[in-house]
Amino acid sequence: MLPQKSASLYFERVFQMLEGSEKLAIIIVEFDSPDDTVKCLGTIEEYLGSNIKLYVYDNSSQKHTILEDKLNSLSVAYEYFWNGGNLGFAKACNLGLTKVREDGFAYAMLLNNDTLLVDDSPLLALEVFERNPDIGVLGLINYYVHNPSEVWQAGKRLRKSKLGFVSVVATSDTEITFCDYVPGSSFIVRLSILETIGLLDEEYFAYYEEIDYCFRVKSSGMKVAYINDSKILHKVGASSSSAVKTYLKSRNKLYFYRSILHSRLSFIVVVSLLLVKDLLLDLLRGGSLETIKYTFLGVRDFRSGNMKLTRFS
Repeated sequence: MLPQKSASLYFERVFQMLEGSEKLAIIIVEFDSPDDTVKCLGTIEEYLGSNIKLYVYDNSSQKHTILEDKLNSLSVAYEYFWNGGNLGFAKACNLGLTKVREDGFAYAMLLNNDTLLVDDSPLLALEVFERNPDIGVLGLINYYVHNPSEVWQAGKRLRKSKLGFVSVVATSDTEITFCDYVPGSSFIVRLSILETIGLLDEEYFAYYEEIDYCFRVKSSGMKVAYINDSKILHKVGASSSSAVKTYLKSRNKLYFYRSILHSRLSFIVVVSLLLVKDLLLDLLRGGSLETIKYTFLGVRDFRSGNMKLTRFS
């Protein structure tokens, strides 16, 4: 990270480069977990302060007093939107991306509400973007909340066989590491690419939408990378129930692979092997028959073209 004595001059130079446009916008989607969101907001205020503007899109079934109180006490500029129910992560993010683009921001960060900042890592993305006009999406290295020294995820690439993803390990002599996708929990977008790439695919609802978006970015000729000297803590798996997560991941895995595998035979072979692997891993980790049930419900709904999550409403 930057030496403390030079940090203010460094970011002053970055913001001078961005003159004529707003600074970084941070978009957070809340869904009935206000305690996590309040903690996340506290770290944003502590480490980023006036360098950002915050946009909170609330998918909760009702407003939460604890969140309203926290927002009212913030020294950070913010806007709050209650969606009146769960629109899905992708759609709520799209509302945010559209709004911040209209508000004149050059960059936006999609930040999970179950994350915690530990420094000003998101601001590093501003200069990286400015010096690398061919990068469309940047990510930060995610560490576990319960074990801040252990990396959960940074960036991954698709195996040549297409049988899943593997982590891309950073090298010590580079500032960024290129990859195929970065996790959606700390996903920083160059907003100008919306003009050519568009928004997140709302059919995903949640899970895999960031993977799909990164692949679309790369297909356009832009690049995806994560910042090596960055850190954020993530309370992995806090955003949805295991049943919904299992269902969405199995359904959306098929939806994503259909977009990158153009041979029907390759699609059937690859996704069959991946689904069997997922089931075996879940069972080894103590999964139940519910895991199998919701995996196959996801497969069935994909095959029937049902992408509307109606079975959980």
